Amino acid sequence: MFAGCRFSLSTPVPRSLYGLTSIAQRAPCPRMTSGQVHLHSAASDGMIRPEMLVGLDFAALTDHDTFAGLAAFQSAATQIIPGIEVSVIHAGCKFHVVILEPQPALGFFTLLSDLKKQRERKVKAFLEEMSGHGFQLSAFPFCWPGINKRWLLEQLLGDSLNQDQVRRLGLQGPKDFKRRFVPFAVDFTPDGVELGQVRESCGGIFILAHPGASLDLKLPENVARIEDLCQTFSFHGIEALTRRHSGTDAACAAEIARKLDLVAITTNDVHSPDDIWHNRTPQAQLDALYERGNQVRADWSILLHEN
Repeated sequence: MFAGCRFSLSTPVPRSLYGLTSIAQRAPCPRMTSGQVHLHSAASDGMIRPEMLVGLDFAALTDHDTFAGLAAFQSAATQIIPGIEVSVIHAGCKFHVVILEPQPALGFFTLLSDLKKQRERKVKAFLEEMSGHGFQLSAFPFCWPGINKRWLLEQLLGDSLNQDQVRRLGLQGPKDFKRRFVPFAVDFTPDGVELGQVRESCGGIFILAHPGASLDLKLPENVARIEDLCQTFSFHGIEALTRRHSGTDAACAAEIARKLDLVAITTNDVHSPDDIWHNRTPQAQLDALYERGNQVRADWSILLHEN
């Protein structure tokens, strides 16, 4: 049984193993083809617009629990890979699963509808709490895309009903509002739907997103849970190097990938423009994902008619 992840940095590694040479020895290198396979637009909780992707060779749009952002990216100069990030539960634990080139059956859209309702219930409870502080919205926009904490705080601060309260309290913007009134733990992430139902109702390339953000990978029992999940549901890849992981998390995820013959993914869970240019996904990793996924391709017409 794999007993957690323990690594030693005490043994020096020869420079030759890193491929390091002197400038005189170094031959010109072609530009590496790369992109991002985990990226969010304003259709969920991100800020990314198509024009921001210029310079990437490919980008997978993987908004939370919706395909609503895809239409705006159809004409992007960068190659766009359709995708989605789904909030799931398995064996009592919450995880996020990225699906590239999704092939959804009707039942999958039912699951997305359930996730939307979960999110809306949390938003409603949040707004009820804010009303106790004297803040309200002129009209509640029951829609997703658009429902996320940052967006709601901006709406509350900008609503004409709240201007007297904003002035009276001397609020200086969303960050000040959040600091003074919003509990740190408040978020609108759904509790999730069963991973087994997702796997049965949607084909595509399955990637376990930032597992170190879901479980402590220093614990052997959690590593074993991740391994079991990836094997049981036939995952193709696992995120290793990402801004959501510590160095230890990244090493543990990479070891899980090696052991189970998965693709260890580098990507940055892109939400803001600053995230785009860090931890880019090499073309070789994308090619390996498609190879393991039998070169599956999504039908955009189905995804663009999400109901």
